[in-house]
Amino acid sequence: MDDHRGKALQGNVRKVARLLKELKYDADTEVAISSYDITAIAYRMPNEFMRPAHGAEPLLVANVHTFLQTLLNDANYRASLKVPNEMRAIFCVDGVSLQGLIQLHREVKELLDEIRKEFARSLRKLEDARISY
Repeated sequence: MDDHRGKALQGNVRKVARLLKELKYDADTEVAISSYDITAIAYRMPNEFMRPAHGAEPLLVANVHTFLQTLLNDANYRASLKVPNEMRAIFCVDGVSLQGLIQLHREVKELLDEIRKEFARSLRKLEDARISY
């Protein structure tokens, strides 16, 4: 993975990859995507989705959801994305299927729904949420 991009985005590319991998492994049903392809999806997430500052990770989850929704809705964009070493497309016969993307999107949506529910209890908006660590 491009270390320069990772540093410029405050490590959010790695955070997104780890989040998606955890959701895959913790899912009640199988999410048919390899760890390599999950990393590729995180790597190809546009910079504007990776901008939340340190402590604003709930907003990063919302951005991941938006990006996956975009991939579901735009077949041409989805088909244009390559793995980091450019050797193949992410979404292809040897890569991620549409079904795998749907499964991953479902897991992110469930997490985002839980986060929003928790913030609604505290009368805060997701966009204002901060995590101290």
